[in-house]
Amino acid sequence: MGKCSAKSFPKGQMMNVRADVGSAAGKLWQYLSKNGVSSLEDLSCQADIDCDLAKLAVGWLAREDKVCLSRDKNDTYIRLSDSEVRV
Repeated sequence: MGKCSAKSFPKGQMMNVRADVGSAAGKLWQYLSKNGVSSLEDLSCQADIDCDLAKLAVGWLAREDKVCLSRDKNDTYIRLSDSEVRV
């Protein structure tokens, strides 16, 4: 996907980890629930979340075993873990 136009987290602004990263994690989870596997760049763009914030949110979700990550030579891909997928 080329350059992303997702909003940026304001420079110089302190981040509230629980509020900002937690909210972003929820948005990413919802996106993955509806759309399935996604590259990190596409996930950030489609959920309209700053790429750095999206990386933190993916880490949050990974720590909670809610997502799985895979990598090829060009991209990192994220999907919900099997226990998170609703059948």
